[in-house]
Amino acid sequence: MLLRLILIPSASASCIVMAEYISGTEAAFVQRMNETAKRLGMTAEYKNSHGAHVHYLTARSQAILVRSFIQRFPQILNYTSLTGVTFNGKWYSNTNKLLPGLAYAYDGVDGFKTGTISAAVYCLSATAVKNGRRIISVVMRSSNDRTRHTDSRALPEAPEPTPAPTPTPTPTPEATAAPITTAVPEETPESTTEPESPEATAVPEESPAATTAPQESEPPAAEEAENLTSNAGVPSFTDIQGHWAQSYIEKSAQLGLVSGVTDTTFAPDRTITRQEMMVMIDRVLELPDVNGLGFADDGDIAIWALNSAARTTGAGIFQGSGSKLLPKAAATRAEAATVLAEVLDYAA
Repeated sequence: MLLRLILIPSASASCIVMAEYISGTEAAFVQRMNETAKRLGMTAEYKNSHGAHVHYLTARSQAILVRSFIQRFPQILNYTSLTGVTFNGKWYSNTNKLLPGLAYAYDGVDGFKTGTISAAVYCLSATAVKNGRRIISVVMRSSNDRTRHTDSRALPEAPEPTPAPTPTPTPTPEATAAPITTAVPEETPESTTEPESPEATAVPEESPAATTAPQESEPPAAEEAENLTSNAGVPSFTDIQGHWAQSYIEKSAQLGLVSGVTDTTFAPDRTITRQEMMVMIDRVLELPDVNGLGFADDGDIAIWALNSAARTTGAGIFQGSGSKLLPKAAATRAEAATVLAEVLDYAA
């Protein structure tokens, strides 16, 4: 189940649990990640097991990683091809919408992985079998979720560069049934973990490779938040008509600062949680990617709030209570006043 939660809804907490199970500590696992990257000839420098906080990886190196993953462990495609997973009675849709039956379905796609943080913006590594060949593409720094999917759909249609003649490689037992090609010409990778032109990536993840330039600045706090997805234009919430805060809600939603609990409802009188406050504050301010987490209840933080919790605590805007952050606790008026004061001090 941990593997499904890592690969399908990008559960960062599951990455940490898996890292600790395999290597004893996350730090030891990250060291192993960097050793593997060097062995594969990748230009990468991993800082954590999950990518929800910044580390560095080039698009081409991501492609190398995905190719190696599929060649060594082809059964991974049994997981990355799933359109969703149920955990604790809740359905989590795969964030890779290129899969059959999802919003940007592309024929032959059977994986691989998405990632989103403010430094890397929207990223997507994808793989498909087309005309008997496995194709791997990587899009980084795309401006929004739609664009990373449409750009990924376009890459396999682009004409392939003519490669220099090379000897036919000897098949190995680990080779997959379909030969693998990438969306960019192959070069000899540099065996270093110090990137020359680093791209900030979003997961310990991602994968082969063409990049796209960003057209907008900040993504939502987390791509996995079904209830915190920004609404384009003025939202049409059915439960705020005539409410004293209607104009403020509409303006905030239009700016992407708040969102509805569904596409059509806002629940204006519902209490707010501390982690929801963290996400909204993170959207208002341009906070550095400094991780202030380390609380005993970090595992209680929702996937969609993890980045914001890390940044707002790192900036000193949110404090814990003893050893706990209490992300799911209802925020009091006193806490709201304190946080607003901290925001004013930070912005000053």
